[in-house]
Amino acid sequence: MFERKSTQVSQSEEQPGHGWLLDTFDRERRLIALEIHDGIIQQVTAALMRLQAFQEVEEPSPDEVRLSVGAAVTLLGKSIDEARQMINGLRPPLLEECGFLVAIERLVSQMRESGEVTITLSVDGDFTRLAASLENVVYRIVQESLANALRHSRSDRVEVRLTRQDARIQVDVEDWGIGFDAKTDKANHFGLTGIRERTALAGGHVRIETGAGKGTLVTVELPLILSESDRRKSIARPESASPGPSQSVIGRNRAV
Repeated sequence: MFERKSTQVSQSEEQPGHGWLLDTFDRERRLIALEIHDGIIQQVTAALMRLQAFQEVEEPSPDEVRLSVGAAVTLLGKSIDEARQMINGLRPPLLEECGFLVAIERLVSQMRESGEVTITLSVDGDFTRLAASLENVVYRIVQESLANALRHSRSDRVEVRLTRQDARIQVDVEDWGIGFDAKTDKANHFGLTGIRERTALAGGHVRIETGAGKGTLVTVELPLILSESDRRKSIARPESASPGPSQSVIGRNRAV
């Protein structure tokens, strides 16, 4: 029996004056870097690997050439599309094309196909009326958390859980792999840094429960932001009862 150690990062303090403004600009620059890392670089790297494979084959067959070049062209095309979407608002193309829940389902399906890992997705609550900015944050957090689990955890299963309760969105991504020591440099690699940055920009907080040999649970809580049309409806239509105070529930350290 053991308990995972947890670390929590929250962003609720406001910095006064020009300091706050400069901090906001700096975070936006880092957000752009994260978008490039999570989207375009991943696809361009995959295309490059396809093309580099020919360097190790003396006489590739025509079918192999067509397959690899075709896959590389597709990946590069997606990179160009995503770059254009970034210019228009840093929004993954899949979200624009399919909507939030379908995009998450396809992301999980794509990640599942990339390795021999069982990935399950559970959704509790209404996720159809979120603001585009919040959809983007949740999508990227799920994407990076899954990528981290597949790269580093050595777990044979990963669970993704999305929960909406009152004025809060909670994202849990859990694996049962090798974990890591949260006090070492591994806790600060680029993927987890991206999750922390996105959470902070959205006004939420993140907790990471892990330990060497104990698996990892990433829990992110975000304030609910409705779409523009639903915000207007809520302003125009008075509520029959005022909502209770928002509570931040981050769960307990779990014994395994």
